[in-house]
Amino acid sequence: MTGARTNTMAVLSLVFGLIAWVVCPFIGAVLAIIFGHVARSQIKQSGEGGGGLAMAGLILGYVHLVAAVLFVIFWIALLGGMAILMTAFPTPSPSPG
Repeated sequence: MTGARTNTMAVLSLVFGLIAWVVCPFIGAVLAIIFGHVARSQIKQSGEGGGGLAMAGLILGYVHLVAAVLFVIFWIALLGGMAILMTAFPTPSPSPG
């Protein structure tokens, strides 16, 4: 019994999608997205298997990328808000006695 051959790009998409969450956040997510889209295109043309793997890699990549962007926005807002508060309410400097 032989099934359809699994697309290599689909496997790579899933692998990089998992790597994005564990080892290499931004680069892994971008590679998972790229390989996922390439794999889905190739699967449509060739009829190979691995559509689910490609979709899982795409989901992992996109979710991680959105989470990373939200994380960066949160920290910029937090640190920016702290900077604004520090300039709005300056701490008095001790005067020499």
